[in-house]
Amino acid sequence: MMKKILIFLTFTILLSSCSSMPKDEQDLTVSIIKTKSAMQLERGNNEYRWNNYDSALALYSKALSSSSSVDWQPGVIRSLVQISRTLDQLKQAEKSRQYALAARGFRESIENKALNILTQNRIAEWYYFQDDINKSLTLIDQAILQGKNLESEEAGETWRIKASILKKKENYEAALSAIDEAVNLDKKGLFLGELASDYYIKSSLLSLSGKYPEAVVSMEAALEKDKFIENSSGIAMDLYGLGKIHEKNGNSDKALEYYNRLYLFYLGSNNTIPDFLLDAINSLTNKENWLAEIEWPLS
Repeated sequence: MMKKILIFLTFTILLSSCSSMPKDEQDLTVSIIKTKSAMQLERGNNEYRWNNYDSALALYSKALSSSSSVDWQPGVIRSLVQISRTLDQLKQAEKSRQYALAARGFRESIENKALNILTQNRIAEWYYFQDDINKSLTLIDQAILQGKNLESEEAGETWRIKASILKKKENYEAALSAIDEAVNLDKKGLFLGELASDYYIKSSLLSLSGKYPEAVVSMEAALEKDKFIENSSGIAMDLYGLGKIHEKNGNSDKALEYYNRLYLFYLGSNNTIPDFLLDAINSLTNKENWLAEIEWPLS
């Protein structure tokens, strides 16, 4: 009995201490925690783009905790989705599915069309990673119908996923039509980060279709957008992509130019030079890369 009384008194004290805080201070505290969660998500996204999946997972988990502590459902849902995506990259398919379903369950408790589409996109992606292409395509087509007239980043993401699915089916023309839909939506919404991704995927599809000059134009557009928003991982991918396109088109000198620019980019950003880049450079030269002898930073 005494234990129950102590629990009741403790709970009463906690309630009174919370209620004694002025409402504007309470609102400020909640706002700070929401901002913290958003920042953790963005930091996680940056780690994810650099393929640092363990670091990304840790940051997404922190974002989930922060959002949960103030019952911020949009933050909870976005964190769950990103955790699910990262677990897919870490080859933990079942855990990924559980987080995706949890995100979908939470979204049903709030009226937010963009978040509804986000969770539908994630589940379609999950089936894509399991190589169930037909199921993935069915789900993403449903998301497209649900997101009709939606002006948000999630609408463009839906079309990007459809383009990736069609690319896997080697239906490049249909995939190009899908990615053009994403480009139009993201241009209209001025979603520059998403637009960079659109142009990157479009360039890949054009290259696979043998349309190398158009692929270069699209990849250069991706590079321009990534530079504008200072997306380092995107810049690295774009430079490498431009090198590969020129190499496939038989222009070794131009390919080597982009590979060397990427080499300097890694040096300048204090990142380890990846083996795939060194292999690409050395495959185009009969001697060691002339940049390899540079001491960095310069004194």
